[in-house]
Amino acid sequence: MPKTTQASDAIPWEDFRGNRWEFVRWCKQDDPNGEGRAAALLHQKFAGNSQWAADFLGFKRGESVADLWKQYGYATLGREAQRRTSLGTERFDDDEPAEVLVAKLREYSLRKVYAHLNEWVVPAGYDEAWLVPICDIQGGHRLSAIDRLCALCEWIEATPNCMWFGGGDWYDFVCSTGKQKKGNEIMGPRGTRKVLKHIFWPIRKKCIGLGTGNHELQIERATQVEWDPCHDLAEDLEVPFLGYAFHIVHKIRAEDSKHIEWYYHYHSHGKGGAATASGRTNALLQIAATTTAELVSCGHLHDEISRTIIQRGVDPKTLEIVDHKRLAVMTPSFQKYGDFAERMALPPAPLGSISIRLGVDRHSLHVRQ
Repeated sequence: MPKTTQASDAIPWEDFRGNRWEFVRWCKQDDPNGEGRAAALLHQKFAGNSQWAADFLGFKRGESVADLWKQYGYATLGREAQRRTSLGTERFDDDEPAEVLVAKLREYSLRKVYAHLNEWVVPAGYDEAWLVPICDIQGGHRLSAIDRLCALCEWIEATPNCMWFGGGDWYDFVCSTGKQKKGNEIMGPRGTRKVLKHIFWPIRKKCIGLGTGNHELQIERATQVEWDPCHDLAEDLEVPFLGYAFHIVHKIRAEDSKHIEWYYHYHSHGKGGAATASGRTNALLQIAATTTAELVSCGHLHDEISRTIIQRGVDPKTLEIVDHKRLAVMTPSFQKYGDFAERMALPPAPLGSISIRLGVDRHSLHVRQ
């Protein structure tokens, strides 16, 4: 194994951020063992985590860095190093002076969080736009209704005034403390990723973004490398990764018009494990109570629920007391009946998804189940 001839903290690292193999070329100048020295320095700097190093160098995946390290006998680790996660990829260097860390943390704490803007131009001739949430596919499980998912994707592809977003639980994962039986998984995360990319690729340009779910978070915890596979799927489809809960602002206009309608939307993958219809409704309404968004959506509990929420308020322009209407929806899943639901005597639930109608020429919100 080559010896490191220069301390990692003495390297001008920022000069090489995003420049791929420029750092290796720099190390090889007038040094016959420069590549080995580069491997050693990268391994030291990034705590043996190839994905973290790859992110810094500007590569999408960590395989190239991992191959370099293996060539010189370095292990590829990951448990305590930075990875793509549901919470982001930023991590501070623990070895920096306290005053530097405090300054960075103060700056970090002042950052603002913004909604994802979806600028939606609807083809001429349509006075409505259809928004489709896709949640709880749980790919890899023997009960995953891939046939129904494919049919939905074909409908989205054939519908000009339609867009979709992902609401989490793309993968299935059975943990040791879970209620599902092991042995129901007929495909692992790598196979599931390939299948989902193949299914969604034709409609990727109609995708607003992908959100993650509790099954992805369980995978992240079980692998102990802070890895959310939803990041990889979003990267495969070339769409934004939105997180577990997120705000979307839909800015909608017709192709042949300058009139714009704005819709404020909040989605959370969901919460709890309610076994009754009232419990699932309460879970939806609890999520809706955390936001002022006029459209609230969630998944997770594998049921189809729609509730109109009416709140009284004052029109600031006229001072008239008016009704403010909001729509809260829970989307069904793509998991057929059986396994845990059948053993717990839960009733069969609807399969597939819903579509939400957004008015284009005037403001209106409705759900089609």
